[in-house]
Amino acid sequence: MNKKDLNTISQKANSLIREENFEEAIELLNILIIEDPNNYFLKMNLGACYKKTGNYKKALDAYNSAKELPEKDSDLYYNIGNLYFSMEDYKESINFYNMAIKDNPNHSKSYINKASSLFMLKKYLESYKLLINFYGKFSEDFTANFTIAGNLAYLGKMKDTLPYIDKCLSKDPNNVDLRRLMAIVYAHMGWMNESQESYIIGNG
Repeated sequence: MNKKDLNTISQKANSLIREENFEEAIELLNILIIEDPNNYFLKMNLGACYKKTGNYKKALDAYNSAKELPEKDSDLYYNIGNLYFSMEDYKESINFYNMAIKDNPNHSKSYINKASSLFMLKKYLESYKLLINFYGKFSEDFTANFTIAGNLAYLGKMKDTLPYIDKCLSKDPNNVDLRRLMAIVYAHMGWMNESQESYIIGNG
């Protein structure tokens, strides 16, 4: 296959990804990888597309293949961590978020998602401390603030959740999970009208 044909296929694959037509993009990416088996970015895109289709096994195969190449970086480890998170293997996801952080100590999304994994493992205090220690990296991030608020709620520190809930409200005021958390927090604080309003919004 000549270079012009490969460029055409590559452009089409990228267009399909933008259109979220992942199944057809996978077909073209596999063709490109046959022609260029050591292309790191093709394998990263392939892994991402497989994940989008819910085929976690093939996504992991693609990412592991990319991991054998010298270009591997924090984004790869982060993506593998996300894959394990989606598979509800939170311990393994933490291993890969740690690898991403080791490769790039400023990889803020890895800190946030590691904290989310710890939260899912019910390690609320550890999750909270991780986010607070590095809060300056992602103080405006919805997920970070939501996870901090959730940790504090499970730790029984309802009033302390309020600043983080306010941050979340400024980003996504109608988020269902946020509204459900608010209903719980407000109920525990005796704010029954606010709790009822949040419950109604959170349950559509």
